[in-house]
Amino acid sequence: MDKINVEEFLKLAKPVLKTRYCMEAGWDGDALKNVIQDLEVGNDDEYEDDDITNTVENLIFSDETKPIPVELQKLAHYTYGIAIEEEDPNKILNYGSLYYYGRIGVQDFQKAEKYFLMADSLGQSDAPNCLGYIYYYGRTGKPDYEKAYKYFSKSALLTKSPQAIYKLGDMYRYGYFVTKDDKTAFRCYLQAERALKSYQDNDDDEEEGESSFSIPNEAPNIWYRLGECNPDSPLMIGHLLPTDKIVPLHQESYLDKEPRLF
Repeated sequence: MDKINVEEFLKLAKPVLKTRYCMEAGWDGDALKNVIQDLEVGNDDEYEDDDITNTVENLIFSDETKPIPVELQKLAHYTYGIAIEEEDPNKILNYGSLYYYGRIGVQDFQKAEKYFLMADSLGQSDAPNCLGYIYYYGRTGKPDYEKAYKYFSKSALLTKSPQAIYKLGDMYRYGYFVTKDDKTAFRCYLQAERALKSYQDNDDDEEEGESSFSIPNEAPNIWYRLGECNPDSPLMIGHLLPTDKIVPLHQESYLDKEPRLF
């Protein structure tokens, strides 16, 4: 291990084993316990820095519905500090997500923005979509639709993110930064639906043992927007939207409901 100090890591990691969070984490909790046992008997030559930081990160994300206990927060700050030194874009993005959702203490959008920007500068392809939401909803102050448009557009080009594409549609629909254009908005919603189908098809084709970035099911958000559009519009020609996918207009719970980014 190049950057991880075994003594410091053990000092931070051992209290984590006593937390309910770790005890209920199953295999991910056991994995941290095994690492600690190996390091205590001097088997640190069996591990790279990534092995250690991955073990901690797997524990952190073993249950995203729970806040992270203070003991694990301290360990997370240490291991993510290593990830920042090593310029690991994926871990830096995940560090930002912990601040965005308030799982690592208080919710802090400024720090989330900081790490999303850092991840984006290192080429993390999902970071632009996260930044788009930061600026669209004004998480660090007032909405900045120019920046939101910039980052949603970048995300749409890089990853064909359904989230980014339908948010671009919203920007055309409401005239945020761009000229209001219902036809372009509708085209974005259609493109978002196709992009979502492509993501779902790719997930179905994944072989066991492979992994891919997981996106939330954005179908309700996209179908709601399509359902609001006039079905007699010329834009509907060549695209038969199944009637069971059109969300009734009175079901407004989906409209403008910000999805989870991860």
